Amino acid sequence: MKIKKIIEYTGAVLTSTWLADFFLNYYSAYVLLVLLMVIDYISGMLASYKEAIDNPNDPNYGWSSKKGLNGIIKKIGYLLTNIVALCMDYILRTFSGELGIEVKSSTTIALVVLVWFILNELLSITENTARLGVPVPKFLLNILSDLRQNLDDKKK
Repeated sequence: MKIKKIIEYTGAVLTSTWLADFFLNYYSAYVLLVLLMVIDYISGMLASYKEAIDNPNDPNYGWSSKKGLNGIIKKIGYLLTNIVALCMDYILRTFSGELGIEVKSSTTIALVVLVWFILNELLSITENTARLGVPVPKFLLNILSDLRQNLDDKKK
């Protein structure tokens, strides 16, 4: 019984250490992503509410709990995708030599995925503010869109 507890505690410590190693490297970026997800969700709800006020007789406008739930599910998918990228980074760093794989870049997969999701959230927030009637400079939308596209193109 005592050995089982020691193994369980050791496993928990090793798992926590591994997760901390990866998450703490980009802690501020993860906090930013989660904050932007919340802001995007709120700005999307506000934009839907405003569109419902502007188009009271059109059922295509307005907040929908189904759309809201789909948005939350999508954001959870963002986080799960980033966990996959973190696992890929771990595998490449740990086993690339043994597998005969040469890793040519010091940029990690998780960082690229994380930045892509941050840019995606920034773009969505900007689009939501435009739906609220806020004048959004077209160059801002173009820059965010171009940055996201450049990340896609460079990682192909």
